[in-house]
Amino acid sequence: MKNFAIIIINYNCYKDTLETISSLMKFNQNLFDIYLVDNFSSTEDLKNLEKNLPNLINFIKSDRNLGFAGANNLAIKVALKKDYKYIFILNPDTLIEDKNFFQIIEDEILSSGADIIGPLVRYFPEVDKIYFAGGFVNKCLGLTQMYGKGKYISQYKNKNNIECDFITGCSMVVRREVFQGIGLFPEEYFLYFEESDFCMNAKRNNFKIIFTPKTYIFHKVSSSIKYMSDLYLFYMVRNIKIFANKYVPIYYKIFFYIFYYLYWVPGYILISIFKNKNLSGIKSILNALK
Repeated sequence: MKNFAIIIINYNCYKDTLETISSLMKFNQNLFDIYLVDNFSSTEDLKNLEKNLPNLINFIKSDRNLGFAGANNLAIKVALKKDYKYIFILNPDTLIEDKNFFQIIEDEILSSGADIIGPLVRYFPEVDKIYFAGGFVNKCLGLTQMYGKGKYISQYKNKNNIECDFITGCSMVVRREVFQGIGLFPEEYFLYFEESDFCMNAKRNNFKIIFTPKTYIFHKVSSSIKYMSDLYLFYMVRNIKIFANKYVPIYYKIFFYIFYYLYWVPGYILISIFKNKNLSGIKSILNALK
């Protein structure tokens, strides 16, 4: 039985998705199976995707947009019926170029006792620039922080694994026992914070989360949801509150609400008005507050 089930979600990004799959086709196909979920893309995008897919892909179509968590959960449910050791959540805008990637990941899982693990994530095409080198949560404010973001490889000296709070959802390898123990990705978020919630829940249940700098992927950091768009504003304002209500300790809650109502929400309102000239975004923020 193959050890890895790789899950990729396509949503109106068939070119990126096919490039990601192409990078995986360079590896020994006895290592993994690929599960591709189309998350209700446009007719044209879906047509182009199906036309160019390799035969080896397990293709799942959703009849509606389920968001990040829901779409991944569709494939995870299928994969868990088989005997894979690891479920590998991989974004459709990533490339795996390290020929030893899968061997290193499995070696580090076994040597560190990790239940969830993620590699160094580097920007593409700026491959010398770091996107993710470990994720931590501010327990007072509910903020998630990705270490190393924006720094260059030459500035990053750590060569050891780090136990952390979360792994970015663009490249996350999870032992099957984690899903069996705590369930699937939480679907109330739809976008943003769901992988952080999943990892924090795993930590609460004594699963170990490790970042390893010993291998890497490239990440184009492209998105169907544009920065400061109405959808972005809605989910960022709404979801941090959902996340904080779960994971900020009660004795810190007052600090979170001060931060949320005096900085987080006003900050997005001011940026929408004065920088992005996006007045419709104010309605999205108000809807999120409801």
